[in-house]
Amino acid sequence: MKNHILVAGLGLIGGSIAKALAAQPDNHITGYDIDEETLKSAKEQHIIDDFDQSFERLATEANIIILAAPISMTISLLKTLDQCHFENDVIVTDVSSVKGVIMEAAQHLSNKRLTFIGGHPMAGSHKKRYSCS
Repeated sequence: MKNHILVAGLGLIGGSIAKALAAQPDNHITGYDIDEETLKSAKEQHIIDDFDQSFERLATEANIIILAAPISMTISLLKTLDQCHFENDVIVTDVSSVKGVIMEAAQHLSNKRLTFIGGHPMAGSHKKRYSCS
């Protein structure tokens, strides 16, 4: 059974995570980003298997969701996830460098299908995209 992993935000950190996860044959990686060219490039380079402009659709198909967007967008995506109808349990994590506001937003999640695990990247910038090398 494949892991369906959604990476929301294909900057340097999110793109690098997607690239590493895509190397494992048991993973099906979908991507969400506000920049459609980034999504197309990631698909062409086999960093992601699929993408869509509908975050909700991709989220409800995933069993693991990695939020790799700027902090304000990550909070917004958490709120969106809280309203989604999931058939199965979903693990959600983030790569935000600032944890206080993210953890506060996560504490307000009421969707019983979501398990949030705060993460920290320890490197990178939201102003760069993944590396092809």
